[in-house]
Amino acid sequence: MPPNIKTICAGCFCEDSNLDSITLPDTVETIDAFSWEDGSVFYSALKEIIIKRTSNLKRILDAAFESSMITYIFIPQYLTSLDAGSFLRCRQLSRIEIDENNPVYQSEGLVIFSDNKATIYCVSPNLTDTFVIPSTITKLSASCFRGVPITNIILPSTPISFSRYCLGETKITNFTFPETSTAVEENMFSNNIYLKSVVLDDNIVTICASAFSQCENLENINLPPKLTTILNSAFLYCYSLKQLTFPASLTTLGESVFGNCILKINTSQNTHFLSVDDMLFSKENTLLTDYFGQDPEASLKIHSQCTIIGTGTFSGKKLKKLTFDGNSLTEIRESAFSSSTLVEITLPSSLTTLGYKCFDSCYKLTTVTFMGNKITYIPNYCFSNCFMLSEFQLPSSITTIGDYAFSSCFGISDVGFQNTEISILGMYSFTMSGLSAFDVSHSLSKVGFGCFESSLLNHVEISVESIPELCFNNCTLLNYLALNDGISSIDDKSFMDCIGLTSLTIPSTVETIRSFAFKGCTSLSMITLSSGSRLRNIYGGAFFDCDNLNTVKSNSENHTYNNGALTDVNETILITFFPSIRITTFIVPVSMKSIGNYAFMGSKYLTRVLFYGDRLIDIGYMSFTNCTSLSFLYIPSSNLATIWKDAFTGCTKLRNCGSIQCMKTKRSKFTERGIPDIAFVEICPEKEASCKQNSFSSLPGISSIAVFILI
Repeated sequence: MPPNIKTICAGCFCEDSNLDSITLPDTVETIDAFSWEDGSVFYSALKEIIIKRTSNLKRILDAAFESSMITYIFIPQYLTSLDAGSFLRCRQLSRIEIDENNPVYQSEGLVIFSDNKATIYCVSPNLTDTFVIPSTITKLSASCFRGVPITNIILPSTPISFSRYCLGETKITNFTFPETSTAVEENMFSNNIYLKSVVLDDNIVTICASAFSQCENLENINLPPKLTTILNSAFLYCYSLKQLTFPASLTTLGESVFGNCILKINTSQNTHFLSVDDMLFSKENTLLTDYFGQDPEASLKIHSQCTIIGTGTFSGKKLKKLTFDGNSLTEIRESAFSSSTLVEITLPSSLTTLGYKCFDSCYKLTTVTFMGNKITYIPNYCFSNCFMLSEFQLPSSITTIGDYAFSSCFGISDVGFQNTEISILGMYSFTMSGLSAFDVSHSLSKVGFGCFESSLLNHVEISVESIPELCFNNCTLLNYLALNDGISSIDDKSFMDCIGLTSLTIPSTVETIRSFAFKGCTSLSMITLSSGSRLRNIYGGAFFDCDNLNTVKSNSENHTYNNGALTDVNETILITFFPSIRITTFIVPVSMKSIGNYAFMGSKYLTRVLFYGDRLIDIGYMSFTNCTSLSFLYIPSSNLATIWKDAFTGCTKLRNCGSIQCMKTKRSKFTERGIPDIAFVEICPEKEASCKQNSFSSLPGISSIAVFILI
């Protein structure tokens, strides 16, 4: 490794199966933590790491060596920040040594201690079977046994405290809490798939968040008489848990406590909760927290006191229909019905809020009815992947639709945009949907990237400052398009592959059409430029593969259109030459000063472009890129100052003998852009491409008047 390095960052050697050994430079101070983006530093790599006694290593952070094959680790003197999960799943780690001068950590066998051996800080995943906690231990540190495949743990008779994740992912099957315990810590047994039975001491008052989450074989657990609180996701995915009795002391229940569980809850001893029809209510029966039913034909009625359906309440559950007794529901929270078998729901007029992913992936949902007009926002992924949703009308109060809100809703058609004051549409909000019409006459504030991509739209009327990238890409049924005033930019690929589009009117407010905006619109035959048009820029490929485009009408006082070319009204700036126009020889007017960026890009029919006059100053970026048939340029202007980058990229025939005629003093500007010297030779063999003597001189006389000639 290079000298003077101080940090080895996340993912640096991740999954490098060829790396067996590494010697750590003494300068290294930090071995970084796992990150979701990059992974662990040594994940599934490395058999040996050599850390010298002279090392300045100070920190080994979370999961740095996860799943590596190391058999030995040395903890040097200055290392005082060691994450207990650093050696997660390092099952070959059979020897641990700590510098005797380290002020924080001590080791004995495969155990790392702290606090003068009062705390078990980290245990090697090489340990198995039964582990006996010494009587000197007062604390199990966070994640200390996480991923260690012990099957049993024997606690001392002396008081001991626990920490988050301390027994997570072990193979412990049974556990009894000591009488000194007052809480089950956060994630304490999380992901322990072997855990079957737990005895909670009577002194326990709190079960913290995710304490038993994903303990899928947990069958037996008692809720003690002093228990007051069970926090979020405490028993999430505890599939084997079948029944519980709430003690009278229990007053607080978090979100998704029993998510994806099917169990019976006895609330007869408790006045704070109500269990009815497999539904569990809390907070004086105003919050529906869980549903445990399994009947796909179930029709449920929510009682009139309920105001909130909690996070994940019906997620993944079986039911058919939901109605409400009364008009008090105000909120449905995140993922409340996601991936359920719900078919039909009528939402009361009192509803004001829907949560993130509220109905996501309800693959049987066909009908959603809004009875009121208080809701203004359809959140991100709200109805995403509701493949069969067909009966749906937006409330008139809706102003914002979030990202992916209706993506892959194949069954929807006209959802009633014309009756709303919609202002914001998120990215991909209707991508791959069955939406047939978007007809909004008022101006929108924002439309997101890919909003209607690959939908079944056939009718669009829209006004927004910018039509974003991929907005209507691959809307193959689109045959009516009204772009209203107010649009200033039509962005990249926004209407690409709209093969049903036959005509296009560009509103006067549009200033820029970006790359590939209408590429592949194979039925597009006519473009009309509106009166007062401000159009200044058409980027490369905007009208590529529009092979039927043969008519361009300009009603603009600011532009001139002749023989395939759109220019400013004075014919000094060539904005674009439409590549579908079947012109082979193009003569540029004498007034021309500038060839715009991308102007002739992809004009596959052009073979010759002839510039007359002496006013041409610059040839723009990629202006002739991929003009594959272009074999001759005549540019006599003495004022030519600039040829921009990639102007002739892909023009292979301009590399032939005699392909360019210009002033000798200007040749260097062409060679700087990749044109070889042979292109300026004036006498070439007959078989070579056009040159002065055997091609250009054969052209008919050309008037000095600025006209376009089509040959």
